[in-house]
Order: sequence, then structure tokens, then C-alpha cells
Amino acid sequence: MRKIRFLPLLCVLLMLFTAPTLLAQQEPNTPYPAETMLSVRMMPPGERSLRNFLYPKLMAQEGSIQLPAGTSYNLLVQTLDNMRNDYPELFHIESYRVHYQRNQPDVAQSISPRYLCSAEEASALRKQLLETAQSWVDENPDPLALYERLVQNTTYSPDSMWQHAAVGALLYGEATCAGYAQAISLLYRLAGIPCATIIGEASDTSGETGLHAWNVTNFGFLDATWGAAFDGHVFHSNYAMGEADMSIDHTPNRGYTFPDLSGVPNYYQAHGLYVSTEQELLTQLMRLVDGEAVEIQLSPDLYARYTAAMKDKQSDIVTFCAEAAGAEIPFYDPCRILSDKAHRVLLLIPHPELAEQ
Repeated sequence: MRKIRFLPLLCVLLMLFTAPTLLAQQEPNTPYPAETMLSVRMMPPGERSLRNFLYPKLMAQEGSIQLPAGTSYNLLVQTLDNMRNDYPELFHIESYRVHYQRNQPDVAQSISPRYLCSAEEASALRKQLLETAQSWVDENPDPLALYERLVQNTTYSPDSMWQHAAVGALLYGEATCAGYAQAISLLYRLAGIPCATIIGEASDTSGETGLHAWNVTNFGFLDATWGAAFDGHVFHSNYAMGEADMSIDHTPNRGYTFPDLSGVPNYYQAHGLYVSTEQELLTQLMRLVDGEAVEIQLSPDLYARYTAAMKDKQSDIVTFCAEAAGAEIPFYDPCRILSDKAHRVLLLIPHPELAEQ
């Protein structure tokens, strides 16, 4: 009788010491301060513990990961997808297979991750990635400088092996929106700036809508993918956006809770580049005389007057400003005008070659 009573207790003790458990799991040992991971999602019960359980195993590139008993299939998939978006250092994960019993399809037993490279190659790439990102931060930790440097040194490319990762953007200069967003998250966190990646949909200038990734910080939303303009110049219409500006052409997936950004100035307001009158616009355009590029945001009323003048009078922007302000038209070189109509932004770039055409 003593053996019969003791055996179940022994089995329970063995299970506690040998089976995977979610108890007392440590927070991920990330290469950046944990407090720089801006929290923008409400985690369902169990996701944090499951994330902490999976992180070191995925970093070690374990081929088969036995899951704690009773792990929800849906929670597992959600946790893994969120981890791939939240942690730039997990760039080596390509996909995964979930194993479950046929009579319990809602309970996951194990996963078999598929990795893009060997553990040795991933370790070497991660070292190079972190060293490169840290060197950028050491040279200039300003968030605007990091944003501009990334935009100027990265080309949008859906054909790179590392297109969806910070590796693609920072080491190879090629990435998709996910790669841009992952790179921003890594750079900002290493600089001590809280940052997160957002997944949702966005509409481009042609009106096409598709899956997209961008970022949010404690000073605004930013989309580095849409920062490229022309000849090395950077568009800032998607830098330090408020929620109203962001929602013009970006729609986050459900479940996000963003920091209160009311009252936070956007790039143009913060740099004195928001103009409301023709006289203010003319003053900004005078910089073209000195060969400077001019990037400005027009108030809604001024933008309406400007677009009407361009359509009705077949005028140019300097003549429009000068006539409205009653000022003499200054001499200026020809320029190329790029616009972000959704955000009422104009970028005028001196282009002397046009004078010869």
C-alpha cells in the first residue's frame, strides 16, 4: 500500500522537474535595455510567460521545442508572430511548424522552427548587425539623424534574402517595410529611445492598400519606408506624426494602444516649416535662391488656395506666392517639386539642369 500511494507522488515530482514549464521564466535577455521596448499591445493571459519561455530557445536555434502542457494553439501562433515583429534580433526565423494531437487540435505540443541560416551564421550576422547599429548610434544618437541616415542608405527591395529584417536594411542596404521598421526599432532602442513596430495596412500615393509595417515612439509615429524622395533628399511627412496624421493613410491592426501624442509637434511644426500664408511661403521659397532644398507643410487653407491656383492659372509656385503677397517676384533657379498630397507637404529641390531644357 505504501508503494501505491508513493508512486503517483513520485511521478508528479518527476513531471515538475522534467516537463517544460512556464513558471519562473526570465524576461528576454535583449541586446538593448528592456525599458526601450515600447508597450503598445495588451498581452492576453499567458503570452508574456510563453514569450519568455520561447525567446532563449529561438535565439539558440533549437530544432524542436517541446511546449508546456496545455499550450493554446492560437496563443502560440499569436505569440510567435508578435515576437518576430517585436525583436529585431530574431531575424533568423523563417517559419515554423506546430505539432498537435489530432483529437486536440487547439492544444499545441511542440514546434519545429525553420531557420534562414545556421546558428553559427546567425550569431556572426547578429554580431555584425549590433556592431553596425551601435556605430550609427555612437556617431549620432539623435532620432532624426538616425531616421535620415537609414532612409538615405536603404533601397526598397522585395528580392533580398533579408528583406524583412534589420539585417537587410543595416548590413545590405535593401529591405521592405518590415526591414525598415525593424531597423528603426533596433537603432532607437540602442539609443535609449522607446520604440515599437506596428503592423497594419497603408495606402500609397496611387491609392493601393496593402500590408505594411511602421513604427511608434514616445514622440510620434514614423514610417521610414516612405521617407525616400529624390537624389538623396528625405521626405519628413511620415516622421514624428501624430495619430491624426498617421491615420490619413495608415491603419494599424486591432489590439494596439498608443501613447498620448496630443500636443506633440510634427516635424514641420517643430522646425518652423509649417506655413499658413502666401507671404510665409514666399519667405521659405527664397531659400531656393541660395541653392537650398525647401520642404514645407502647408496649412489646409493655404494648400487649397495653392492647388486651385496651380490648376486654374497654370501658374508656378513662386508667382502664386508673389502675386498673393503683393511682392516682387524674385529671381530663382528652376526646381523640381515633389509632393505628399495626403499630408500637404511640398519638397522643392533646386535643379539647374532644367534651365537648359
